[in-house]
Amino acid sequence: MGYFRCLRWQSIILGCVFPVTSGLLISCGDADGSGDTASFSTGAGDGDGELPAIPMVQRTTTEIERVDGLTRDFLGNSLDFDFYRNNTYKCGLTGNYTFLVVNPQNGDETTEAPLWVYLHGGGSGYFDENGDYLAVNNQDENTWNHEETMDDLIANPLELYTLENGQPKDTTLTRRILEGYRVALVGMCDHDQYLGLGTPYPNNPNAPKEVNGMQATMAAIDYIAANHPTTHVFAHGTSAGSVGAYALALSYSAEDIGLTGVVSDSVLSHRGKVIQEVLAGEPGFPQAAGVELESRDQPIVGLSRRFAACGADLEPVGSIVLARDGWG
Repeated sequence: MGYFRCLRWQSIILGCVFPVTSGLLISCGDADGSGDTASFSTGAGDGDGELPAIPMVQRTTTEIERVDGLTRDFLGNSLDFDFYRNNTYKCGLTGNYTFLVVNPQNGDETTEAPLWVYLHGGGSGYFDENGDYLAVNNQDENTWNHEETMDDLIANPLELYTLENGQPKDTTLTRRILEGYRVALVGMCDHDQYLGLGTPYPNNPNAPKEVNGMQATMAAIDYIAANHPTTHVFAHGTSAGSVGAYALALSYSAEDIGLTGVVSDSVLSHRGKVIQEVLAGEPGFPQAAGVELESRDQPIVGLSRRFAACGADLEPVGSIVLARDGWG
């Protein structure tokens, strides 16, 4: 896969240095297997005091196709936009997983550049055994279970986090574009915080369905790195995307691949489950009473415990938990 073949870097996650874990490594190579579900790397167990194994994410890039594109002036420069669909991975209700590539300013798909992958927010949700959809705030089953179009991804997150009243807004995404990065905006359409590994989507009215968020996200990164000259790869997630970005680093580490860096902003915290249990249903808290975090977070085994261990055993971990911090 070009740039992604057998890298052995450390990943930086919110100040928490996440080293590639011995005993979890496999040989590297092109990630274009077509398995439907995840297997698990060896070297860690589920016993008391031990962290669960990191999932080995089976995924494929073979059915990714470029379906649209445009060139437009943006942030004072000419930018090429390429929109892709992965026809292997279906959304929770309609459509397929998609991603948008914003090529470096005044360049194109052949321009060498670092890659900045952004995973947007959107909470999480699921169908309970009665067929009712449980999610955050006023979300329903139609919020993040449909394909995100090119216009969708340009409007939110790209323009939302880079423009204010038509003028450039000083955010991370704005700076990366102006610094000449290639930026990838990855869709989320199983409302799974980008965590899905091909397991069944429980109680989905259009069954049989799967949750494919992590598979589709890693396939998108694999495809971009294999088809665009890439010097470094960073993952950046906010809100629901912060959970996905952290899990993304874990999943690549199981393949002996370390991302250059990871920025996980806002939601991910080893105290999240406790906060949910105490505050769910309280006025102003986004989660309704009765929402079970494990119903959607279970695909990445032991995510909160692994995050807590990282914070306790290595460097302090900064958690940003603000409703409107204006940071994108």
